[in-house]
Amino acid sequence: MKKNLLFIFLNCIAVYQVFTQDVTSSGKKVKENYATSAEYSRNALTLVLLDFNNESFSTELKDIFNKEVKVPDKFDDNLVSTRFIRTNLNRDLLYKTEGGKTVKNKDGIDTKEPIITSTNRIKNLITDNKISNQVIAKWFNRNSDGEFNYNLIQERGIYNAKDADFKTANSSKLGIKELQNAGEKLLQKSYIMVCDYSGIRTMEEIYNAKDEANRKAAANTNTEFKPIKRTQNGYSGSIIVHLFKIVFNDSISSIFSNELWVADKFPENKDEKNLRINNFNNFNFPLFPIKTVTAESEGLQYNADQGIMAPSVQLSKQELFLLLVDNGINNALEEVEKTYSEFRVKAPIVSVKPVGIKIGTKEGLKLDKRYFVLEKREDNQNKLYIKRIAVIRSKKVIDNRASIGGKTDTSLFYQTAGRKIIKDVMYAEQANDLGIGIVVGYAVGGEIGGLSGRVEYNISQLMGSAKVPTAIRTFVEGGIEFKDYNVESNLLGLAESENVVHGFIRLGAGFEKDFYFFRNYHFCPYVAYDYEMMQFRLTKDDPDPYSFHTFMLHTGVRFGANITHSIQFITSVNYFLPGNVSLSKGDQKFSIDAKWSDFFKDRKGLSYEFGLRFQF
Repeated sequence: MKKNLLFIFLNCIAVYQVFTQDVTSSGKKVKENYATSAEYSRNALTLVLLDFNNESFSTELKDIFNKEVKVPDKFDDNLVSTRFIRTNLNRDLLYKTEGGKTVKNKDGIDTKEPIITSTNRIKNLITDNKISNQVIAKWFNRNSDGEFNYNLIQERGIYNAKDADFKTANSSKLGIKELQNAGEKLLQKSYIMVCDYSGIRTMEEIYNAKDEANRKAAANTNTEFKPIKRTQNGYSGSIIVHLFKIVFNDSISSIFSNELWVADKFPENKDEKNLRINNFNNFNFPLFPIKTVTAESEGLQYNADQGIMAPSVQLSKQELFLLLVDNGINNALEEVEKTYSEFRVKAPIVSVKPVGIKIGTKEGLKLDKRYFVLEKREDNQNKLYIKRIAVIRSKKVIDNRASIGGKTDTSLFYQTAGRKIIKDVMYAEQANDLGIGIVVGYAVGGEIGGLSGRVEYNISQLMGSAKVPTAIRTFVEGGIEFKDYNVESNLLGLAESENVVHGFIRLGAGFEKDFYFFRNYHFCPYVAYDYEMMQFRLTKDDPDPYSFHTFMLHTGVRFGANITHSIQFITSVNYFLPGNVSLSKGDQKFSIDAKWSDFFKDRKGLSYEFGLRFQF
């Protein structure tokens, strides 16, 4: 026993020495599209529904967007009066790409037709409905007389300011005015997100469709039809998001100031004022397409008869539909954040041990969210590149939505990979992950071994900003092992026979908790409830096998060392405590008063497992 544990420990040390030399691609230029500094300002978001009018749930979607849709906290709310735009095209035509052919013009010269895509068509819909104008009007607090002011821009400038900005402003002649003026820069971070929900079905419709398919399959194969188990209710569909940025560069700003600006008593000439108002109404602020992404959208809950999986109070149909809409928006934004750096939060590291960053719920931070620690460097040719130094996750999230005035608290993080973090020199950037882990391993040194696998999910990420432990995961696991036991003569009253190799299949579910130390090490206690079964036939011609099964407690602890920030070498110590044997053969059930470890001699206790863990 002591030798085995020593062997495990020495393996961990060896792996750490070999693999964690370069756990975060140290010394290499990071190729991902990371920002080159910690500068981050709030983006403003306008949500608009794409309406096909005659599609299922069109009325419900418009009702939600008109009354209840909300912009996520990390964005400034730029919702405008127009909440949906209608297309006269059907879905197939809207998403059809046309043009691009070579044709002769009136002079007989070969020219290429312009390519028309869904992006072009939706951009035209935004322009035709004057969405961009409504957004700019909101920024400048335009009133019913067509007059603008800077109140909202100044308010957002202060809300966007960091503690360092307040410190700089307080030492300048302009003071707080400097922060208010900085709000004008936020105009360049105005986005319009057009949301196209499709394929929405109730769970009843989904179950009915599956039953119909299974009924046809059963009829074709002359087998018994078995209805699908109906465990959930609600709605399921998908969303396509078209993201555009309003162009408000220096040239547009100049046009706005010189030709469109109207304020109280400016211009004094009434005709000039009316001309400017008319110019603004007819002006089209340009749009730049950023990205189109697709995501799943669900508003589901377990049925009341599903025990602990079901909510204590069932949500109404309207609440579930709102959940579908909100989840679609949030899922789509996460997809955008993967490849669009402007939407990813960035901030300087202000403390270490623990790592501290002055961000919080205002920036959309939630518990156990992943961030990369980056450092800006220059190569031998004096070219800038970004080096990823470490990986951190949030463990204490502050609510800073009311923090204005340069006295923001600090959210705390723990390190899961990488090298030493240096405050003020390095910065962190949001790096969303799925919270999924896959473990594959092989167990030796005990009666219960063989090949095993586990799929984990980080449920701590679902807790928002709640004060709960980090890195709590739920998992499902399975294992398979081939081992010889003299089952035929053991407690069955059959003739003595030689040991025969039998296959054991194990399935289970449980919980685990990661603890990180030394930056690249972790240990993880876990507990699971497993089901194990084995089947065999006395003869090849036996139509029904004997089926042995039991339930068992599975507990243990895992030690891991990083190979990269998302791959670990793991060593685990398992302990299995099985229950009694259950035996059946076809429809027959046998009563056996025996422990699993008696029937399959000593099949219990410790085993040692080695493997790899992949995190996504």
